Amino acid sequence: MPKKQNTKVTLISAEKLLENIPKSGNVTSEAENKLIPIHVGQKMHIFLNEQEFIIRVIVGNKESLKCPGYCCKSGEFSSNVETSATEAISSLYMQIFHNKTRKSDAIAISYNDKNIIEELQEDVTFFLSLFV
Repeated sequence: MPKKQNTKVTLISAEKLLENIPKSGNVTSEAENKLIPIHVGQKMHIFLNEQEFIIRVIVGNKESLKCPGYCCKSGEFSSNVETSATEAISSLYMQIFHNKTRKSDAIAISYNDKNIIEELQEDVTFFLSLFV
């Protein structure tokens, strides 16, 4: 059984708001019903296997030019533009370490960190609740 790593993700910049996405996981309070905004240019960094990975949100991916795309960079290595942060990190991790890792989007782009969620929601005046 693989051991669970406690990974620390840091929001580098939020930039321009792109759209809202629902928070995954169990909804237990009204605050958690809010959607989490995706910001164009949003950058996060995460350390995996003692290597820094920087994830960036852009407009467009291989499936849609209007949906968010996720790029990952570590040193001289870069991922392709992917449809999720998980895919961007996983493909780059495989290039560097020649084995697989799988970090959920919530962890990879810090949607499990209350302070980062609050910062991303700062300029959003209302949230459409899908959990009515």
